[in-house]
Amino acid sequence: MNRFSRPMLLAFLLAVAANAQAAVDVQRDVTLTDDAGGTLVITTQGTLEIGGSESLTTAEFDGFQPNADGRTINGQMVRSRYRDLDELVTTYDGLLESESTDADGNPVINTLVLENLQVRRDGDGPEFSGQVTWNGETVDAAELPPQAIYILRRALRFFRFA
Repeated sequence: MNRFSRPMLLAFLLAVAANAQAAVDVQRDVTLTDDAGGTLVITTQGTLEIGGSESLTTAEFDGFQPNADGRTINGQMVRSRYRDLDELVTTYDGLLESESTDADGNPVINTLVLENLQVRRDGDGPEFSGQVTWNGETVDAAELPPQAIYILRRALRFFRFA
């Protein structure tokens, strides 16, 4: 378990960056392994500067089982994030396949594809753009209904480990 929380680490890095008047490069690698041997490998590289930051995070799922229900996730997602004093822009790209079984034991595969899904926060709440494809049905991200946004948040929750 980490001894430092994210806010403490960020405050420390920002203090160092403020004193040095230069950017700080950050790299973080996290590997999660479930009880069945599935893995989620998250790699982040970024730069912290006075007034902003940039980062690129890659999450690779290999038979990862986030719950004990037997559902596995395979695929790769990439998140790029840019923050300045006025806004935060996060862009997601990638493909995830979720495999489970139905009540009769038949395999069920769901596919989520994100193409330039952009979430922009600048004071008025999040704005979405880009495309989301769920099992072959493509929807403009700006037109996602609340239930789809909920499912999308659950799919992207793995980036909290980054």
